[in-house]
Order: sequence, then structure tokens, then C-alpha cells
Amino acid sequence: MRSLAAASLCALSLFLAGCFSDKTAIKLNADGSGTITVTTQMKSSAIEQMKQMAKAFGGENAKEPELFTEKEAKEKAAKMGEGIEFVSYEPIKTKDAEGMKASYSFKDVRKLKINEMSEPPGGGGPGMKAQAKKSTPMTFKLDKLPNGNSLLTINNPGCEQKPDANPPAGLPNELPDEQLAMMKEMMGGLLVSIQLEVPGLVKTNSKWVEGSKVTMMEMDFDKFLGDSAKLKKLVAAQPKSPEEAKALLKDFPGVKMTVEPETTIEFTGK
Repeated sequence: MRSLAAASLCALSLFLAGCFSDKTAIKLNADGSGTITVTTQMKSSAIEQMKQMAKAFGGENAKEPELFTEKEAKEKAAKMGEGIEFVSYEPIKTKDAEGMKASYSFKDVRKLKINEMSEPPGGGGPGMKAQAKKSTPMTFKLDKLPNGNSLLTINNPGCEQKPDANPPAGLPNELPDEQLAMMKEMMGGLLVSIQLEVPGLVKTNSKWVEGSKVTMMEMDFDKFLGDSAKLKKLVAAQPKSPEEAKALLKDFPGVKMTVEPETTIEFTGK
């Protein structure tokens, strides 16, 4: 069983540094092939801060970070498993944010490796790259059932940061009001999610299901940061066991995570 609080805190620290939204939508076909659509956005204020930091450390002639490029979208394909093919790229630019929407195809879901924590746009620096790479990817198994239906089994790893008697290095044990206010300002409207759609869903052990779609993981930062008392309790708790982590994150606003080590989805393929 994953340590949910550790996973949430790891995700929180990464998003606090990068302030980007990342939505992954996987659509599975009956034969195990399918498509992946990844939509990534970063608030304009965060992008401006990155540019200012680049100038501060590299001078006026410092090269600004390249974010949300087609090259970056194409490179992402290899990180999601064997046989993933890049299909399309679409830049996103709004009044408040910039980003990209990239689409991919795959022939065999069993070769997919989907990370809960994406590498931040532009790499985000060595520290953030290393943190993202620590996360163990979701992997998938597909079997045919005697009744003719298919059974998809997904492992549910958390951030590889095991509960310990001592708080993990780098994680805060308190959250001052000033920092919480800054987080709300910078991270308002941000969302990270991984959603899977199957044809003809029959049943699943996940509680996060709507129609043929199952939410594997979601963090809505408006809701997550909205309950200050609960958030401070989560940060201060430093849970030492999966049971403590489960208790802390049970019905936590804005958090959807499957607590079982595996998610099973039975579907007809029609």
C-alpha cells in the first residue's frame, strides 16, 4: 500500500516549485491499444518568475528557459514506455497561463509506464528533475476473463519516500500562514490528474469512477489548499505508517487516490 501522505507531500513540494497543472487522459481500446493526451499548463506569473531567476543567476544575457516546446512533447513519448508514438502537439496561451496539449498512441497498454509526478516544464532544474524521477510509474496488466470480458490491473505506487521514525529530509513540519497565503495565490486553479477511460466498464475496485472513466489520481489545489486547518495538520503530522497516512488523507478535500496496491477494472470492450 502506498504512503498517501508522503505521495501528496512530494507532489505538493514539486508543484510548489513548478506551479504547473498536468492532466493525463488515457483512452483504452478493446485490443489493449489506445491514446494518451497530456495537457500541461503553467501560470504566467510563475513563468515570469522563472525568467527573472534566470537573469538573476545568469545575467542580462542569460538564455530564458524554453517551455512547452514541440521537442519537449516528442521527448516525453519515450518516458511513458516502449512503443509510445508522438501524434500531435498544440501550444496553449491564455491571459493567465501558457502550456501545451500533446497526444500519443500506444499499441500495448502492458508496456505503458505512467508517472504520477511529471517532470516539470523545461526540466525545472536538477533538483526537481531528480524528485520527479524518484516516483515509481504506474504499470498495467491486461488479461482475458472466462466470461469474455477483459481485466485491466494497474499497480498504484506512491512517491518513493517510505514512512520512517524521522521526518524525510526536505519536507516541512509546519506551514506558516504567510506561506499558505503565497501558495494559494500562486497555485490557485492548478490541477494534476490521471484519468483512464475503458470501453464498456463493468466494475472496478476504485471509488473514483464516473461512467466509463476511472480517476487514478487527482489533486485539485483550490480544494487542497482551501482547508487551512487540515492542511497544517497534514504537514505537521509526518506520518510513520501507511495507516496513519490513510487516516490523514481520508476524504481530504481535493485529493483522489486509490488506497489499494492495485486498481482492477473489468470491461467488455464494447
